[in-house]
Amino acid sequence: MSDNVRITRANARSFAQISLDRSMSETLGQELFDVRRIARIFRTAAKSVNVGLDLTDIRNIRRENGEVVILVKNTAQHAKLRQMLPRLKMALEDAGFRDPISLRIKPPTPPLQLRENLAFGAPRVASGQSVELIRKKAESMKPSALKDALASLANALEKANSDRHT
Repeated sequence: MSDNVRITRANARSFAQISLDRSMSETLGQELFDVRRIARIFRTAAKSVNVGLDLTDIRNIRRENGEVVILVKNTAQHAKLRQMLPRLKMALEDAGFRDPISLRIKPPTPPLQLRENLAFGAPRVASGQSVELIRKKAESMKPSALKDALASLANALEKANSDRHT
């Protein structure tokens, strides 16, 4: 993809707008098609070598400005793949790609930060009248998953009420 396409929050563009942009040399769909073909070519060329990187994963391959870019995680993978470059270039040339290959170290993605429980204080409890109303509704229903859920809710609320008063 060319460098002039940047998606930001203030100026987001749809997939259709990007793919129909006349200033781009290739469409996004064609680029994805080529990257998938390159990944299949790399699968056969690198199946006997353990690099520690999945070369068939399209997240690790880019095609930028007429160049195939392989994103590696660290310098050890970079060194191993640098030794494999002649084999990969020959495989690409046999498949009809004349693009040079470059290696780039991908910055590590930060781990997901899960939201902390921000609730403070004691949990809410229902009044005795509410618990009885839920229990009566559950008893009046035909056997079903909803009836079981309401009965379970009534028991849990009753237990929370009794724990609060003791």
